[in-house]
Amino acid sequence: RLGDLSSSKQSGEQRRIVIPAGTYTNVNISIGPAENQDDQPLVIDGNGTTIFKGKSFIRIGRANVTLKGVRFEGGRSSAIEVSGANVRITQSQFSDCGDQAKPQSQCILILPGATASEIDFNRFENSYSMSVKLRAGAAGSVPQPTGAYIHHNIFQDIQRRSGNGQEPIQIAGPGGGESRD
Repeated sequence: RLGDLSSSKQSGEQRRIVIPAGTYTNVNISIGPAENQDDQPLVIDGNGTTIFKGKSFIRIGRANVTLKGVRFEGGRSSAIEVSGANVRITQSQFSDCGDQAKPQSQCILILPGATASEIDFNRFENSYSMSVKLRAGAAGSVPQPTGAYIHHNIFQDIQRRSGNGQEPIQIAGPGGGESRD
């Protein structure tokens, strides 16, 4: 049980939520968008001591969120789904993430609306599916997921399990194949 994550500490112009140390199984977290959402940045920090297992899933629809210091072990495809603008996922680990039966699914899915996403300083080990998928919307959709910056990540020990899928990073067109559970 995660307890109350709604109590946040404010530091200057940024709110910070620290996830208590521990291992959490089959947890679903949804972050925004809120009705009266302000533009104040929100940092959600696992401090490197938070582990998510099983079918745990984090959906980030709010703008200006940083998720850092979490670890996903095992689990399902689409451990994290981003549709908010200016979202950063950093300093986290993904081990044995994805679905062996669905190599075209992913660990992190960046959707239309997720402009200026940043995925950096993460480690992806033994991914069963694609590690990061950036999916465009239909022609003329606004906003497209433009301005993504994916850098300084480590992809290691990814064994080929299928003739298609399992790319470390995929940029997909509308529809973009299998994505969600």
